[in-house]
Amino acid sequence: MKNYISLVILLLVSNLSWAFLPPPPSEEIRMFLDYSRFRYDENNTYLEVYYLLYPKNMENLSEECWFDFSLYDVENDTMVASSVIPCHFDLNVASDDIMSNAKSGLIKRVLPEGQYRLQMAHLDNSKTIKIDSISHTFKAPHFPIDKIAISDIELCSKIITRSKDTESDYYKNTMEVYPNPTRMFGKGSPVLFYYVELYNIQSDNPTDKLSIEVAIADTEGKIRAKKNYSRKRKNNSLVELGQFMVSKLEDGVYTLILAATDTSNNIAVYNRANFYITNPDVIAADDSDEKFQFLKEQFDNMSELELDAKFTPIIYITTSREQNVYKNLESVEAKRNFLYNFWKEREKAKEGAMADFYERVDVANDKYRYSNVPGWESDRGRVHIVYGEPDRVERRPYNPYQRPFELWNYIDLEGGAQFLFMDESGFGDYKLKSSTVRGEIYDPEYDEYLRGFDLEQ
Repeated sequence: MKNYISLVILLLVSNLSWAFLPPPPSEEIRMFLDYSRFRYDENNTYLEVYYLLYPKNMENLSEECWFDFSLYDVENDTMVASSVIPCHFDLNVASDDIMSNAKSGLIKRVLPEGQYRLQMAHLDNSKTIKIDSISHTFKAPHFPIDKIAISDIELCSKIITRSKDTESDYYKNTMEVYPNPTRMFGKGSPVLFYYVELYNIQSDNPTDKLSIEVAIADTEGKIRAKKNYSRKRKNNSLVELGQFMVSKLEDGVYTLILAATDTSNNIAVYNRANFYITNPDVIAADDSDEKFQFLKEQFDNMSELELDAKFTPIIYITTSREQNVYKNLESVEAKRNFLYNFWKEREKAKEGAMADFYERVDVANDKYRYSNVPGWESDRGRVHIVYGEPDRVERRPYNPYQRPFELWNYIDLEGGAQFLFMDESGFGDYKLKSSTVRGEIYDPEYDEYLRGFDLEQ
């Protein structure tokens, strides 16, 4: 069973994805939003939502700001809850001490099983226009009652055990658990705390133990820190908490994995939480590898504006959490390290990955620019960057009976795939209307186009 858990960890770290949508750039307030799901009862999930807000630019900041928190039922297309919360900032705080002006909070909700979207939006003074927003789409899972189960792993900035402050918003299970919605650790936050709940673990046999393995792994699946121990099973549920010192980890994305094994029944459950380390003073062990020296030299010679320009189009191939991390990096050196590590991992998987990507961006900018919209931001530009040049393009120009469209065909993509772009305005602004590719927009109204009917009619 021990080998099984190790294999689980290696499989888990092969897909480091965060399901958070990135906020658009904000000149005033930095926003972070995270959540954890715990069992409430047989049919419902207990949702905790964590947020952190702090000023980015004190000069343009209003003393009172407004934030709209909304929760949508995606499957039924209904609003579950909505609340506008005021937030007061001290405009007299020194600009180099903005974190002392940070505001954080916790929102709790009980949800039935289903799929939901959570959104936090910074509103203008009229409380009607969104200045900035960030959202998550997630599932409220069904927690079984007849076998071992596990909650989300809550990443924390600190945990106070045996707390007597039962009135604290962060009090639960005899302790104060302070979440870290940024999921960023390292310089300034050298200790990563975690909290997780395990359910249905009780055993009638007093000798039965629950084996726990907790590990931090990098993007290559290498275990950078690890601990193993066992727990007694005298109660039906168990709270697991702990900490790792992460001050010696270099910049990059990491995964915390917690696996619990029922050794008597040979059953294991696990969960993971991704986070980002910002330690610009820590040099990675392979930074001297000549194979990737060309990457380091390129980014070392770039200004912050150039770095931002290099990052902007890679939103198509980054996770939303990576986008939010980059947006909130404080220094030029941190941005250089981010881009270096990002492209180094992709160069390891495919040599020339960075050059190929930016060549596609150049082609998109050259061929698919519309009005003042750069080509890479257009729908056709995005598809070209993500999937490459189509194998065949069928075009229909404007006529009195039909809007202009382009049908892109990819022979080797998912066994044959199509993208339909339509110019509804008639001025060359082609929008993606439907596609057969999984995860892309699909609209059955355009099935006749995707089936490739006689385009000459």
